[in-house]
Amino acid sequence: MPSLRSCVPKAEAMRELTNHSLDLCSKIKTFQQESYELQDQITDLQKQRLDLKCLTHEDGRVEEGASVAEKYRNILQKGQSHLEKYQKMATITQNILRGIIIASEVNWRDDDPKLRDITMTL
Repeated sequence: MPSLRSCVPKAEAMRELTNHSLDLCSKIKTFQQESYELQDQITDLQKQRLDLKCLTHEDGRVEEGASVAEKYRNILQKGQSHLEKYQKMATITQNILRGIIIASEVNWRDDDPKLRDITMTL
């Protein structure tokens, strides 16, 4: 039977690892929220672009609308690149967190309900 002194450092290390994992999970959730917000912005821009396209065809002001449409297209591309960037970051962070949880051999199903909830969202 291991002595109490040998268990304390292990417990402290597990606690630190769990806290680090929780921090990573909160960062993932932040990135996901930013991703959702960017996606909403992209959707709004796409709607505006469609409305603008309809207006330019109806009024015959294709040249004037082309510069505005180009502006919206550039904004849309920028938003999509940001979205892809944050999705990749979130995926990488999720994979790292999964690896940490698996490598730490933490019993995430029974020990900590908060850790279980976070793990289940990965």
